[in-house]
Amino acid sequence: PPLLGRHLWPCCARMLAEEPHGPPPLQEPSRREALSIHVVRIAISDPVTEGFGPRRFTTYQLASAVQADRVHAAGDLARAPPVACRRRFSEFLKLREELLDAFPGVVLPPLPEKQTVGRFDPEFVEKRRLKLEAFLGQCVAHPLLCCCAQLAAFCVWPEQLTALVRLHAPADYVPAADSWGRDGADPLKSALSDVAAFESQARKLRETLKSAQRRALETSLEQMELAQAWSSFGQSDFNYALRPSLSRLSDAMGTLSAHTRLQADSDSRTVLAALRMYADLAEAIGEQCRRRDASAKALDALAAEVRTAQAAVARATGARGASPAADKKAADLDERLVELTKRHAAAAARLSLHSRTLGAELARFHAHKNADLGRALVQMVGEHTMTAERVAEQWRQLLPSGPTRRPERELHANGGCAHAQPGACAPTHMDLGPGPGLGMAPPAAMPPVDGSSSVPADGGCGGSAEEFSSGFIAHLSAASMAHRQSTSPAR
Repeated sequence: PPLLGRHLWPCCARMLAEEPHGPPPLQEPSRREALSIHVVRIAISDPVTEGFGPRRFTTYQLASAVQADRVHAAGDLARAPPVACRRRFSEFLKLREELLDAFPGVVLPPLPEKQTVGRFDPEFVEKRRLKLEAFLGQCVAHPLLCCCAQLAAFCVWPEQLTALVRLHAPADYVPAADSWGRDGADPLKSALSDVAAFESQARKLRETLKSAQRRALETSLEQMELAQAWSSFGQSDFNYALRPSLSRLSDAMGTLSAHTRLQADSDSRTVLAALRMYADLAEAIGEQCRRRDASAKALDALAAEVRTAQAAVARATGARGASPAADKKAADLDERLVELTKRHAAAAARLSLHSRTLGAELARFHAHKNADLGRALVQMVGEHTMTAERVAEQWRQLLPSGPTRRPERELHANGGCAHAQPGACAPTHMDLGPGPGLGMAPPAAMPPVDGSSSVPADGGCGGSAEEFSSGFIAHLSAASMAHRQSTSPAR
């Protein structure tokens, strides 16, 4: 498997390096950069539990600072000072609802759910802090939200910092109304089903990768236990002659265990993290699609009310002038029709803005998803390639420096013989003295103990397993005794 991985992962890297086929706008780096604002970097740290009893809560410190290498403005705006404040979790929930109401169609990642039991545990607080930081980072980098009043008030930004962010925000992020759905078809007709399928697939893939990661961690533990077992086995007096070889093998297994664990941790930082982020964003897109469907149903209900009011006004117009009561009723119906017409126009405009913003958000989602997941895949394959090479090199260092027998799969392919011509091979003996690798040496390095020929009658490729086993055990015992006598004369 290490040798297979050494050749398999580079092949994967070459395939990922090939240019993918897809919509050209989503492949352009300049387009991806234009869809995010990187002027301000915000960090959440220092969680502190405040209050007493049932009124306890946790606050987090928000620190906003200008990224000078991303700022294109000069003068006082580029020298905006960093600011900091403290917020609690309920204020994040309120901010999210305010942003969704003020900007229909904007995709915001979901916030962590509330929890009553264990909400002050350090592990839970840390997980919540990371999710809150990711949420606020999405808001600060968003082309529409980065310069809104709600976000500036939440982060306590001064006017100088707000003006700097507004200077870098694009003005044409949302498509114009006349360019949306020109042919009368709904561009977002299948968006909800498509994003639901993507979310399901992403979460299923993430669970599969997490299972593979757990198995890798278990393999790492098994390799460490195996290293300890080899080391303990080598400490036995019965294995005195094998102790150097077993020590090298134990060290190698310990190194392999470390490589396996590091690779599992690296996968959680790259692909697993990207899949989780974009699965959460897909859930947020589905939320906006459902909000859009609800707005469309509300608009249809308003349109029905407008038609009903128009019919009532038409009937009242015929009775106008018959009596003061009829005139008052007609005037009330006219006023109600005007109010319903305004509400319908406002709802239609809001639905149009919702649809156009959601379309821009989908394009932004695809652009960042393709870039981030592609980058994570390339990084994962590159790290797996390096790990496979290190593992293969670790096994290779345990091999002897001289010629060795070919792998068993090649022996089967050559009729059980390790050489091109039958009779050219001989059984390999084990050198129990110190030497390269695990002490395996070619036949010439140690002749048979009884002085007979090292090549059997059938040329080294025949003989039963029992004959080879008994001869090998006899040779091992004699060599072990000779090694003990040469290293310990007193014994």
